[in-house]
Amino acid sequence: MGTHLPPKEKRGLVLIDPPFEEKGEFTRMVAGLVKGHRRWPGGIFAFWYPIKEPSEVETFVADLKATGIPKILRIELTIRAPANPARLFGTGMIVVNPPYALEEDMRTLLPPLAKLLADEGRGGFKIDWVAEE
Repeated sequence: MGTHLPPKEKRGLVLIDPPFEEKGEFTRMVAGLVKGHRRWPGGIFAFWYPIKEPSEVETFVADLKATGIPKILRIELTIRAPANPARLFGTGMIVVNPPYALEEDMRTLLPPLAKLLADEGRGGFKIDWVAEE
């Protein structure tokens, strides 16, 4: 990630969409963010992740908070309850330096989307700040 940052334009979005085929993707995302943010603190970084194991997501969020990087918004959409054995039940996005209206837009869009996509009425969403300014 670091070799292309910051871009010449000084504005942009870095979208990270890992395959999550190997263990350690959450850890690599945090390390990549630290490296990228050091080089381009004003850039927008967006990290997609699956929600299968809630404890893994909470560890990821705690690790993000521990970086000390400000302005980290978490957006999650779930369509069913967690299962055992673990299976995909939602999706999330971490956005660092989110655009001004993103939080408000998500608060408008996610409730009907969660209702529409829900399995047996079990959809939900979460929007919160991992780290504020």
